[in-house]
Amino acid sequence: MKRIFLAFSVLILFSMPAAAQLLEEATNSREVAMIFHKISNIKPDYGLWASYTQEYGTALAESKEEVLEEETLKMQLAYANLNVDYPKIVVRTSVKADVKQGRNAVLELDFEAPDPIYFPYHFAERDYAVIAENIDVLKNIPLGVLEASYIRNKLPLDKKVYLVMSAIPYKTDAKNPFVVEGTPFWLMLSKIATLEIYNRDLESLWSWKASWYTKAMMSANKNSNL
Repeated sequence: MKRIFLAFSVLILFSMPAAAQLLEEATNSREVAMIFHKISNIKPDYGLWASYTQEYGTALAESKEEVLEEETLKMQLAYANLNVDYPKIVVRTSVKADVKQGRNAVLELDFEAPDPIYFPYHFAERDYAVIAENIDVLKNIPLGVLEASYIRNKLPLDKKVYLVMSAIPYKTDAKNPFVVEGTPFWLMLSKIATLEIYNRDLESLWSWKASWYTKAMMSANKNSNL
């Protein structure tokens, strides 16, 4: 696989308008690592993970042992309570968009990175890669005539837009990491559940939700009300 590093919200928030922070919060690296371990049925090193928390890193020397114990317990509880039936990962990134109008109008998204696309995360001395199945279809999204006109009129001059994607991981490879420039990445395959595209004014340009995800959420809500 080729190296692909997309700009996540945690990296680009400083260049985004303040309003962009109203978008759904992106899943952080620690949460991704926890989901990977839970799906793989591999308990993490809670003490090691706790040592990477901000609370431990900023604790006074005389308090570090106590804080480490507290953070270790938090990690254990978070892992125990993590539901992996639908462990959603939210990715926020910036992509380039263009609209080709006409009878066969399409919305073209450019991730400005070579294929195949994956989303990298680093936490506690490990690197993880989230792969979203069929993400290539986003490069050419069919549009209606009116829809194409609306989106085209709302695009900024530089064509940069915000993509917010929810993906549901369902499979991991905890035995054979793939190596990119000497760095092993632990793979997590996921299905795209929802997609939303916004311009800089946070006007919604296009959105989509998988039918299987809608049904799954409806079923989950029914079960929770029983």
